[in-house]
Amino acid sequence: MFILELILLYVLGMVGSFLGRKGRLPAAPVLGSLIFLTILRLIGIPLPELPEVSVLIIQVALGLMVGARFNEETSQPLIGIAKPAFIVSFWALSLAFVSGYIITSLTALDLNTAILSSSVGGLPEMTVLAVATDADPVVVIFFHITRLIVTLMLFPVALKWLKIKFPEPPPAQNEIKAENKSPYKPQRSLGSALFTLAGAILVGFLSHAAQIPAGGLVGAIIFMVICGRLRLPVFHPPHYLLNWFLIGVGVMIADRIDTTSLTAIISAQIIIPLILSIILIIGSSLFVAFLIHRFAGWDPISAYLAAAPAGFTIMTALALQENRNPVAISLMHLSRLMVLKLILPFVFMLLY
Repeated sequence: MFILELILLYVLGMVGSFLGRKGRLPAAPVLGSLIFLTILRLIGIPLPELPEVSVLIIQVALGLMVGARFNEETSQPLIGIAKPAFIVSFWALSLAFVSGYIITSLTALDLNTAILSSSVGGLPEMTVLAVATDADPVVVIFFHITRLIVTLMLFPVALKWLKIKFPEPPPAQNEIKAENKSPYKPQRSLGSALFTLAGAILVGFLSHAAQIPAGGLVGAIIFMVICGRLRLPVFHPPHYLLNWFLIGVGVMIADRIDTTSLTAIISAQIIIPLILSIILIIGSSLFVAFLIHRFAGWDPISAYLAAAPAGFTIMTALALQENRNPVAISLMHLSRLMVLKLILPFVFMLLY
């Protein structure tokens, strides 16, 4: 039954990806499958829930693709990662309180709910905090999911504008030669594939058990990076598999959207603070992207992906899709999530 449900969801995701490509939707495997499955749920078609173990598998698969991109050339941008990481983390922490106080002063939403709803941290952690602090967990979930959807819907528009505004020059000749002379040879043997799969699953599971945000993704990246540095015979998944993994990411995100709960709480009292929250969060994230571009020297698209107020997994997937540095961008989102996860509980414990 588990396999049949997974196959059904994946086939529907493939249909959405196909329609997304026909509609020339950027990142069609992710956005196409996400939009298609969400529409099916909104019109009342019953779909099975994605089993939790498959979420871990999808994260590990994506982590393998990201980690395989990490070598001597792509690690160079990580030297200056401290400054953008600080900018993103400071923004995320201050945004939760500033935006929360603004929303609660202008609307009827209580302070705890407003702060957690404005936090760009992980949805599971913010939901747990909402329950523990007498905030409204349904409203918090609604805010987070709506912000994710809006961010993804704005992504094609922002990406198109950035590519027109900042056309990229061709790579320098010495960079091309350096890439061609890379001493690291990807492995494609059966033994290396089994070793890589077993190691990535093990480290991904341990990271998930340690409650690291997107533990499967982070664990697989760590495994691939360490193996790459030690020159161990790890398997590098072919690039054409990326679209198949991205379809799984779209299916995973669509599974988190509870249309029944969302429909039940839509009202004027919720819509007004929701719109205000989205404006504050997305507007400030664009400013943070400008700061990363201006003071850390990142290209505009990478800066936008690093500061986007969406999920860890989806932004890493889009970084892969747009051929940016997925390791650096994933570290930006990981630092943001870890700061919020570590600091917000203590703040609520002391003040609330």
